[in-house]
Amino acid sequence: MRIPTALRRLAAEGTRALRGGPGVIWKTLARQRLEEERLRLLAENSRDVVYRYRFVPEPGYDYVSPSCTAMTGYTPEEHYADPGLVTKLVYPEGRHPIEASARSPKEPLVMRWRRKDGALIWVEQRNKPVYDRAGDVVAVEGVARDVTESRRVEAALRESEALARFTIDSLSAHIAILDSSGGIVAVNRAWTDFAGDAPGADSRGVGANYLRVCDSATARGCGEAARFAGGIRGVISGRETYFEMEYPCHTPEGRRWFVGRVTPFPGAGEPRVVVAHEDTTERKLAEEAIRESEERLDAILQNTSAVVYLMSPESRFVHINRCFEELFGLNNFEVRGKSVYDVFPAEVAASFESNNRRVLAESAPVEFEEFAPHSDGMHVYSSIKAPLFDAAGKPRGIVGISTDITRRKQAEQALRESEERFRAAFDSAAAGMALTSPEGRWLQVNRSMCEITGYAEEELIGTDFQSITHPEDLREDLEGMGRLLSGEARYHYGEKRFLHKDGHPVWVFLSASLVRDAAGEPLYFVAQVQDITGSKRDKEILQKLSRQNEMILASAGEGIYGLDIREMTTFANPAAEKMLGYEAGELVGRHQHVIIRHSTPGAAPYPPEECPVYAALRDGEVHVSSDEVFWRKDGTSFPVEFVSTPIVEGGEVVGAVVTFSDITERKRAEEALAEAARAKTEFLAEVSHELRTPLTVIRGNAEVGLDLGRDCEHGEILAEIVKESSTMSRMVEELLFLARSESSAPPFRMEPVPVKALLNSLAKRAASVAAGHGATLAVSPFGDGIVRADPTRVEQAVLALVENAGKYGPEGQTITLDSAIEGGELRVQVRDRGPGIPEADLPHVFERFYRASDVGEPGNGLGLSIARTIVQAHGGRIEVESKTGQGTQVCVSLPLLTAPD
Repeated sequence: MRIPTALRRLAAEGTRALRGGPGVIWKTLARQRLEEERLRLLAENSRDVVYRYRFVPEPGYDYVSPSCTAMTGYTPEEHYADPGLVTKLVYPEGRHPIEASARSPKEPLVMRWRRKDGALIWVEQRNKPVYDRAGDVVAVEGVARDVTESRRVEAALRESEALARFTIDSLSAHIAILDSSGGIVAVNRAWTDFAGDAPGADSRGVGANYLRVCDSATARGCGEAARFAGGIRGVISGRETYFEMEYPCHTPEGRRWFVGRVTPFPGAGEPRVVVAHEDTTERKLAEEAIRESEERLDAILQNTSAVVYLMSPESRFVHINRCFEELFGLNNFEVRGKSVYDVFPAEVAASFESNNRRVLAESAPVEFEEFAPHSDGMHVYSSIKAPLFDAAGKPRGIVGISTDITRRKQAEQALRESEERFRAAFDSAAAGMALTSPEGRWLQVNRSMCEITGYAEEELIGTDFQSITHPEDLREDLEGMGRLLSGEARYHYGEKRFLHKDGHPVWVFLSASLVRDAAGEPLYFVAQVQDITGSKRDKEILQKLSRQNEMILASAGEGIYGLDIREMTTFANPAAEKMLGYEAGELVGRHQHVIIRHSTPGAAPYPPEECPVYAALRDGEVHVSSDEVFWRKDGTSFPVEFVSTPIVEGGEVVGAVVTFSDITERKRAEEALAEAARAKTEFLAEVSHELRTPLTVIRGNAEVGLDLGRDCEHGEILAEIVKESSTMSRMVEELLFLARSESSAPPFRMEPVPVKALLNSLAKRAASVAAGHGATLAVSPFGDGIVRADPTRVEQAVLALVENAGKYGPEGQTITLDSAIEGGELRVQVRDRGPGIPEADLPHVFERFYRASDVGEPGNGLGLSIARTIVQAHGGRIEVESKTGQGTQVCVSLPLLTAPD
């Protein structure tokens, strides 16, 4: 083992001891061995590396202590084996200083070494050169110590000092260090900013005497300053180790509070103190606010509609608020310590307990929906539960705030249903519906909107309405949007044109409004669009018709005026003005009855409620009259015929239109006709006498001649005379009947007749007429009730039909006579199986003297004409159906006076 110079020095001392004799030698050797052992143990057990490095005869380590392995990672053997290891260990920046230090040691060297594993460490080296007898350095002995940690601590200390200074300067407290006389020797930035650089007695910066400042403040009436100065002096003198006081320092600008603290400055030497002033205004105000807040919070907790409670980790109640007490009939003091199972049903309590466990497990607030029983059933609560922890971080309870959201949930459900209904209404609305952004971009459109514009929904979404608006309408649209966005208007509506995808314009009526959020910011526009292209076209047509109507009214020969529901005149055409002698302006807006209907034809007062003109306003029916007079502006009257037609809108009468004609000339003509009819009646009476008398004489004489001379050679001629005179008499009677039917005294004697009696008599006589033509009569009379009729004339009409059926039908045929009651009428039908009537002759069969061209039987063509005259005189109708070769059916319908039960 190599030993350093110190050990060899001990050996040299042992050599000198030999010269002193055996006893001295043994003592010296023993001491030497003990010293060597101590040195060896010291070197081998020290954390510092002890080494000796020689320069001659060849460089290399003579000794390296075992601690080198822990410090450098290299073993002593690796040092002995590699003389150049010294340069590998030392970081390049330290190689030159270490060489210089080995030959001329001064202060310890601090440099970096690179360990075997590549890590860098800081090392402090203390080297001592070893000289030979010539005075040359032949080796170096030294100790190396790992100072990496101390370097880190020093650096940390420097950083800590800088941080401390920075921290002190960053503190909001005003800090100053005073000497024993009260002079300010150091301050932080907050003190400087607060005290300023005021010179003289008011200066509070470095160099000023703070005690004198306090004394001067006391002289100005600040008693608290004297107390604080006394505290400073007490700490300086050592009587007190700490002084603190809080004091107000109010100014006209506001209230302020400070806390002053005085502590001894650590260290030896002259006594110094640290004075710190902290502005506690915010804290004081905050404390006041907290007190007020706590009072408000307690008031809120006790008066809030929410349920507030505090529970233990085991779900036992600790505190409940007033709302909890009232809702569940509990008392705060009575419920303390009870578990949720003591208060609520098991299933509800289990849910609460499970939620509480989750809150504790997550160590964070959790929101739940919980159910609790009420007298009217289960209610839904929105509960926010948060864990409470003690100073050690262990859970000490749970606070819960629960709000009854039953109505809100119901409202949400109603809202969802409403939104679904809105969505359904939006999508299925017949009108176009759209939502657009405040900039005009389509957000949502329904099917009708797509149909109006011709675009698919995906084609519109993402574009804007401006792109499909007609250029001439765009400016007005944008101005309307601007008014909605500015709040100037709540709605924007009007007609505009969209450009259809096909390119043609589409007229629409647009109604838009703006939806805003809770903050009043615009969200989107809601637009309803109705396609009025058709209505615009209809409007144009209506305007055209209106102009045409105006032209018709202007050119109509009849007088026309309108009435509103109040019976006021709304318009009058030129013909009405001319006939009445009024201008339209004199009629419009005035009560029509007062102007032109005030009196009867006899000049008696005419009550308005009796006027048939107004009947249309009252009952909504059309009324016609031809027995009234209108009065002109000049006071004269004229007879009129008028029609009063109601105007109905939405099922209600809103007015009437009256059309009237001056029938003065017609009245004159009617009077003339009446006079002619009277003359005709007189003439017929005279003609009847004049025609009947000679015919009666001719027939009577011929019949006498036949009776007297049965074998007379002129018998055939006389028989022909009788036959033709009878035919002539019948024709005269028929012509006289037709003439009297058109006269002022028609030949009818109307009376109520039982239907059964009429049909029975008719059946008997019809059977006789049919038999006279070799035919049979099939009768099925049916009917009941009363008809107002002349039974003789009714029989005459029906028998004329049976006569024709027998005359023109084949011999031996069956003629059918039916009757029935239908629709308030008595219907009598005569059917035959004759040759039928050609289609071309059907329209003329009721004309007088008309006979079909292919009829072989004689006749005068008056039978059907007389039958129609009789039926029409009874208010009935007669109809014929016939086909060639299939026979003929004639139906007579007479109105019933009384229908059967």
